[in-house]
Amino acid sequence: LALDSNGDVWAFGNRGSGRLGLGNSRHAGENRFTPTLIEDLSSIKSISAGGFHSIVLDNSGIVWSFGMNSSGQLGIGDTFD
Repeated sequence: LALDSNGDVWAFGNRGSGRLGLGNSRHAGENRFTPTLIEDLSSIKSISAGGFHSIVLDNSGIVWSFGMNSSGQLGIGDTFD
């Protein structure tokens, strides 16, 4: 993940388990070799990208998480990616 000066988040790399935050389109399994804007995120303050999941904090204090969730690491109360 990359955070630009406008507070937008760009994702690239392996797209498995939803770890890039790009949604569940028909191309969900395709890797991204160039940065792709995560359109559902804006006004982002901070990002933390792990190997299989990511956590994002926006300027209003809302925390967003996405990616692999087999052990509940997304903090959303279940184990679904």
